[in-house]
Order: sequence, then structure tokens, then C-alpha cells
Amino acid sequence: MRISDISSDIYLSLEEPSDVSVASIAQKLRILVKDLNNLLNKDFIVNTTTYELMDGTTEIDSDAVSILEKLYSIYYFSKNAKSYLGAAGVDSNVAEVSQDGVRTRLFDRNNYSKGYQDMAKEARDELKQLLNSYRI
Repeated sequence: MRISDISSDIYLSLEEPSDVSVASIAQKLRILVKDLNNLLNKDFIVNTTTYELMDGTTEIDSDAVSILEKLYSIYYFSKNAKSYLGAAGVDSNVAEVSQDGVRTRLFDRNNYSKGYQDMAKEARDELKQLLNSYRI
């Protein structure tokens, strides 16, 4: 399976976020292949001419692709959780403003961060399940 196909699937499953692109996901997946190799004790490589993810001379199996996708999800949710905790995070002093029929809601940045942390934790739990079923 090609890295671009996997990254496109991830992009769509995240509901096309504006803060990442298919190309940036593909670049991160190339890096995460090393983590995948460590977790599964395999030697997956990205073919430099076709950009296919290979296990030696054969194509990677769908279970390993699912694990790679879950690794990216953990990275994405953890990154977003950290971004809301920085100094540039959403101001938590105002909950809702209404003026001239326009209503704006601002949420506490800690709640945003907690939501992303919860999603990352859930993805980690799912990764553990995928790893256990892969090794059986």
C-alpha cells in the first residue's frame, strides 16, 4: 500500500482538518515506520521510487497499516492537546459573547486540551488491542 493512500485515509478519517495536509501526514508516516518496526519486530521500508510500504518484497498487510494509522492518531491528538496549553491557547476568561444577533462562544483551553488528551488515551488503548491481536 502506498504511503499517500494511507495518509489520505487518515486525513479523511480525521474529517479533513485544516491544520494538516495529506503531504504532512505522509511525511510523518515515513518517520513512524521506524516505530512500527520496533513495535512489531519487523523490517518495513518505504520504497523510494513507488513510495509503497513494503515488508521486504511483499506489500504490508492491512493489520500493520491499521497500527500505523493508530500511531499517527496518537501523535495528532497529543500534538493538539499540547497546542491548546501554550500561551497562544484560547483565552478562558470569556464563555459567551452576544452582540447584534451574533453569538460567539469561547471555551476553556483546558477543556480542549483534556478532550484531545482523552482521544489520545483512547487511541493508545486501541493500539494496545491492535498489537495484541497482531501478535496472536
